[in-house]
Amino acid sequence: FRKQKLAGQNFIDLLRPLVSEKDLDAVKEYTDILFSPRVNESLIADLNPLDQVEVNLATDNALFETRYFGFQFSRVEENKELNSLLVTVKDITKQVQLADQLKAASEKSSKEIDMLLTIIHVDHGLLNDYLKATGDGLNEVNVILKSPVKNNEKLEDKLEPIFRIVHKLKGDSSALGLDFLVEKFHSFEQDVAILRDRNNLSGEDFLPLVVTLKQLISDFFIIENLTEKMKDIDLSAIGLKEADNHGSDSASDQTEILERYWKAPLTTLVEKIADDYDKKAILDLSEFDPLLVPSTQAETVKDIVIQSLRNAVAHGLETPGVRISNGKSPEGKLKVSLAQNGKGLQLSVRDDGQGVDLDTIKEKARTNGLATEQQLSGMSRPQLLALMFKQGFSTANEADIHAGRGVGLDLVKSKIHSLNGQIRLKYQSGSYTEFQFFFEPDAHAA
Repeated sequence: FRKQKLAGQNFIDLLRPLVSEKDLDAVKEYTDILFSPRVNESLIADLNPLDQVEVNLATDNALFETRYFGFQFSRVEENKELNSLLVTVKDITKQVQLADQLKAASEKSSKEIDMLLTIIHVDHGLLNDYLKATGDGLNEVNVILKSPVKNNEKLEDKLEPIFRIVHKLKGDSSALGLDFLVEKFHSFEQDVAILRDRNNLSGEDFLPLVVTLKQLISDFFIIENLTEKMKDIDLSAIGLKEADNHGSDSASDQTEILERYWKAPLTTLVEKIADDYDKKAILDLSEFDPLLVPSTQAETVKDIVIQSLRNAVAHGLETPGVRISNGKSPEGKLKVSLAQNGKGLQLSVRDDGQGVDLDTIKEKARTNGLATEQQLSGMSRPQLLALMFKQGFSTANEADIHAGRGVGLDLVKSKIHSLNGQIRLKYQSGSYTEFQFFFEPDAHAA
């Protein structure tokens, strides 16, 4: 209590600087009960509001030291009459810190077990590729956050590249079924979205992003360490097959690559999103030739496919009830194809959903502040369709873990542009939507 003499001091007054008014009221009620002889003292011991109290004590160098104290109350009787309470105060800081350490260790162990049970079922080749891409992405976000703002730049300029990177990493995580990371990346997206809506940002506004990124990097290192430890596990003994990354151009290898690196993760992605929207979807990759994709472009092509499929399931496909009422099967059909097109390649992502509604595009563009009524009235059909690829455009009524941020198709556009490619959009209202991507294979790929 930082007092030399306590004799004659009111106990409640001594407590007042140390605890909240709510706790103080609880102490008053508790001591009143203790002074009631009809109440069994041992039966109300668990109600003690001061069994663990956090106190911040000022130190000599103007800082604060956090300590924990435990207050124990005992009745004092004289001539069988209850006349006072004996209050014993103990410094329990070490016990509390030890308990916190044990709890943290237990939570960390539980988290690692949950992570291990998830990643142990992911193809090792895919997991290694994912870790490489995710590590690069997190490092890029870290560099953006740490880089000082140069002349003619604003803090706001940091947000869009961060948003695109995180959105991509969320899609990659979802494709592998790493839901615990999907939620963390989605939370990061929400933090970025909050800053996008603010004006006159300061460096302090970015602190939540730094904290979230630090936690993401910590979880990433845990997964990396677990993956390294998995190399010593006999996977065949638990019914799992280790990836064989030595491939060739044979038909069997084409089937293996298609199944392991494309079909398995993309099917996981589609089924997860469809389930979250109470939809049903079937993915067809029968006309997708993975050997046409140069190794130097594979990650970019996969990013385009992932974001396009997310868009198709979230916005294109209808729910089973709506599909049946429109004379369709309850399961939506998604088809991804890749084939030669002259000297180049044509990648197509098609869904048999509701197609594109130009009136909805106009409404959402106006609502999202991407175009005025006057501008929209003068736009041609291609110009209206181009709005779908603008940053911030979304037809979702509200943002969720899969859609609504207006970054999916914007990311697709930036990815195909990085391949010096082009986009063509075909659709029929109520019938289908097909995104076609044209690009030339990397001539320098091994």
